[in-house]
Parts: sequence; structure tokens; C-alpha cells
Amino acid sequence: MLDIRLRSRPGATSFEADIKSYARTRHWSAALHSFQESSKLHSHVSESLYTSIISAQGKGRQWQRALALLSEMWSAKLEPNVISYSAGISACEQSGQWLQALALLGDMPEAKLEPDVFFSYSAGISACGKGEQWQRALALLSQMGEAKLEPNVIFSYNAGISACEKGEQWERALALLREMREAKLERSIISYSAGISACEKGEQWQRALELFDRCGRRSSSAPSCLSFRAERVRGSPNLLPSCLPGQSCFPRPMHSRQLQHP
Repeated sequence: MLDIRLRSRPGATSFEADIKSYARTRHWSAALHSFQESSKLHSHVSESLYTSIISAQGKGRQWQRALALLSEMWSAKLEPNVISYSAGISACEQSGQWLQALALLGDMPEAKLEPDVFFSYSAGISACGKGEQWQRALALLSQMGEAKLEPNVIFSYNAGISACEKGEQWERALALLREMREAKLERSIISYSAGISACEKGEQWQRALELFDRCGRRSSSAPSCLSFRAERVRGSPNLLPSCLPGQSCFPRPMHSRQLQHP
């Protein structure tokens, strides 16, 4: 059983360190206990401490507690900042609460806060993806551009591609991969894997294989691509693996044709 007894360190900074430590191990109840003890011992609880406990509750998938703490900040006459809101959005994302995540994003301008590209928007896009709301996910990507916040963070694109994959929108997933290429953004194994999955769900085997091949040309991604290929396309009648000596170890379509590269 986890020992949640506090060590004899009365400083607020020590409590925050404890909370962050518990958050890393997803012991949300221990983090909450530390926060409550800190509140009893200190008349003023900082925005930073609130943000840490909100994040800890989110990682423990306690989104309701996370939002209650965010609301509590106003009662304590503390103004939540971008990081606080982003922690709340992330808490909703980790629990699949896309409506709540979007509500928090919508509240930020009213609080005179500009959503952060990496944390706020990306968490919102991911939340929509998990809720199979691919249209809303793409709308957020578009909204980033309209707000002159260039969606130049790879994670935002990956979240959008993943949302399209979950919504079985392979064409839109490939369109995002093309946008990444045109914007000269590095497409990671996560980007390719989501695109491949989208093509697989749409029975677009040749396009999936094009992505396999492109992924495999990246030396750092090749092992992951090979592993992913083995899990996703093993036994498909549309694929002809060619792993003979001197040849590529990536599968080829039995009847190849020229495709537009994503």
C-alpha cells in the first residue's frame, strides 16, 4: 500500500514536489491528500500548486475533480492562467470528455487568455479524436490558423491524423500528412502509423503500403515500421511481402499503380 504520510517539509514548494511525484506515478489520491494538507498549513495556495494538482487528477483520469479544482481557483481569488486551463483540458482529454475539453477552450478567450498551440489546442484535438469527433478536431486545426496560431507543432497534426483515423477518414488523414510535408514538418512514426491505420480501415491497401515504404526509408523509424507492419497487415490477400536478400523488407502491392504521395 502506498504510504501517503507527508515528510516533515512544511514549505509549499515541497508539497508541490510531492504532488508532481505522485502525478508521475498516477497516484491521484495521494496527490490530493498532499494538496489538502498544504491548504491547511498555508493560507495562500499558489496558482502553480493548483495547476500541479489539476494535472495530477487528470493523469489519474479524475476529470471531474480536475475541473472542480479549476473552478475552485476563482473562489480562492486566483486567476487560472493558460497552463491551468491547459491542464484542465488535458484532464478531459485523458478521460475522453471532448465536450468538456471544448467548453474549456471556449472559456479561455472570455478569461482573456490565448490558448496555447501545443498544450491547449493539441489536447482539445486529441480529445475530439478519442470521442470520434473528427470534424471538430479538424475545425480546431483550422481555428488555429484563423487565430494566426500556425499549427506548426507536430503533435497537433498527429492528433488530427489520429482523429481522422478513428473516424475512418483516410482521405483527410492523407491530406494532413501532405500538409506536414509541404510545411516541411518531420513526420514521425506516430504520424505514419495513424495514416496507415486510416488507410487500413478504408481498405486502401496500396496507399497503406506507400506509407509503409516511406516510413521505412527513415532509418530511425524502420524498426518501428516493420513491427507495425507485422501487426497490421499480416495475412492480407492484397499484399505480397518481399523480404528476399537484397530486396526491401517492406510489403508491396501485388498490382502496383502510381499514387499521389501523401
